[in-house]
Amino acid sequence: MAQRSRNSTLSMPVISGDAMQNIHANRTDIRTVMITQPLPTHFFRGTFTTVLAFMDIINTKRLIKDVRDSRDFRTGDRDKMETVLKFLKKNYGDRTGAVHRRRDSPYQVLVSCVLSQRTKDENTEKTSAMLFKLATTPEQMVGLPVAKLEKAIHSSGFYRQKAKNIKALSKILIDEYDGKVPSNREQLMELPGVGWKTSAVVLSYSFNSDIIPVDTHVNRVSKRLGFAAEKDDVEAVREKLERLVSEKLRYHTHLEMIHFGKEICRPINPLCTQCELLKICPFGQDRVNRKRCSGI
Repeated sequence: MAQRSRNSTLSMPVISGDAMQNIHANRTDIRTVMITQPLPTHFFRGTFTTVLAFMDIINTKRLIKDVRDSRDFRTGDRDKMETVLKFLKKNYGDRTGAVHRRRDSPYQVLVSCVLSQRTKDENTEKTSAMLFKLATTPEQMVGLPVAKLEKAIHSSGFYRQKAKNIKALSKILIDEYDGKVPSNREQLMELPGVGWKTSAVVLSYSFNSDIIPVDTHVNRVSKRLGFAAEKDDVEAVREKLERLVSEKLRYHTHLEMIHFGKEICRPINPLCTQCELLKICPFGQDRVNRKRCSGI
């Protein structure tokens, strides 16, 4: 039998760009979307094994991602949340009474939330108190001179944009909702300056909705404890928390997480070594171990 020429070719599976896009879109096994192209024999021998290894790596990474994506439903996460809820209730439960929920009107809650954006809680409380001495209804707010409004909320930061949003949403409430704040989330989010967090706060505080508002503290605490991924936006964090927290506990859990985030799980210099949740906190354990290794 004649020996095959060194320059002869064999058909070998090669992955095209379109095929790779198909893999990503349809999550099919990479081995089922190959095309055939001619390649030299000497290239075939060494490359086929490499391609198979590459396919295994991709499929393995995909499996790992699937497992991570489904972490919310693991028993371990539910058990961890039970521990967290007990801790929060023991340490902060006495600060989250029902009186907090209906302290202000829905309109005041809405305006306070707009003022709270990109500022500290102390500034929000201060500016809200000053503003509500001047106006507490949409009608009064629309009639308030812009200069007076901006002066009252100046310390909240971004006061010109916030004043513009407050004026605009107040007018919309008068024109479209008879001066009342809607209890529908989609309608709320159509108002100027209202997003995921603000709409959730209004629904929870003013309409007794079983929703967990995710502010900066709840967002940080949830991710540090491992209930959400670092890349998750506030809506993804909310959905993951609500899978783990029963409806009747969501309002109090939100407030308790805020207190915990302010006092222990602070954004800068968190008190990890003093935290009772350190044993179940990936962030805390990593931070403490890194300090030990560096000799701090």
